[in-house]
Amino acid sequence: ARFKMPESEPVKRSKLTAEELERMQALTLDSKSWDGLSRDMYMLSFFARGLRFGDVVRLRWSDISEGRLTIKTGKTGEYLSAPITHQIQMILDRCESAEEPNDFVFRAMKGINFQSLEHEVATVSSINARINKSLKEVAKLAGIDKKVSFHTSRHSFAHAAYSSGIDNRTIQKALNHSKPSITDSYLSNLDDHN
Repeated sequence: ARFKMPESEPVKRSKLTAEELERMQALTLDSKSWDGLSRDMYMLSFFARGLRFGDVVRLRWSDISEGRLTIKTGKTGEYLSAPITHQIQMILDRCESAEEPNDFVFRAMKGINFQSLEHEVATVSSINARINKSLKEVAKLAGIDKKVSFHTSRHSFAHAAYSSGIDNRTIQKALNHSKPSITDSYLSNLDDHN
């Protein structure tokens, strides 16, 4: 007899509500602390259409011009452009100003010279783990009783966009998903409590 995998429940993706995002954004945190850095990177991801962690941590000052943030995304290699909103500008104003246009916006990668692609991938993964650890503390400070990781910023953006009436294809383009079915699955598996 052939082995058959048991049916599994669909994964429920955690997201933050608008009120929880507002509480996180309103926290008074030292921008030079890991908690402040984590919150700012998370909120920039949300406001910039759910940018992935690797794209946020690699964001450089040269990616920002003429009122837009424009980057070549790491996962798909496609360009993503988002307007610099008031909320994004407030985050950028808390970052250290650039000495060189190619400097990273967020200090998590400051001064790191990569010896290889493998070194870069390992470094980004390590920073992501550190940011996620701090996000747990930030969530607690904001009174959020959910499992929060950096990736929930993408879920939160998708939910906010869908809840405000934006169609799935527009959300697909914003999230840079390759197929509509990925976005449809993403939206259908968002947790439905709060």
